[in-house]
Amino acid sequence: GADESAFMVADAGEGLSIPVLGPALARLSDKIPPARPGDRSERFIPPVALPTGLPGRHYFLVQTPLDAGVLDPDDRAACQAAYDGVKAAVEDGVRWLRRAREGDPW
Repeated sequence: GADESAFMVADAGEGLSIPVLGPALARLSDKIPPARPGDRSERFIPPVALPTGLPGRHYFLVQTPLDAGVLDPDDRAACQAAYDGVKAAVEDGVRWLRRAREGDPW
């Protein structure tokens, strides 16, 4: 997987303690908008990593989002239909990705 493509030198907390690099990571983090607007208590600090060689190939597929806000949680049939639809889409997507990987010349 992706974790095999890099050697982790330091996680977020460790990275902040590295001289010279730590303050640079903190400045970088200050430029990234918070996940929750108005809440600066959480900071995104990227890990410090080195590549282990040529990166592996990773395959992703983005499907149509499900607006669960329109579902009535008390309507078991509608919830089951939504679940079945999402499950089928994920299974179809995985099959598609596997075919794409098998046909990839690289």
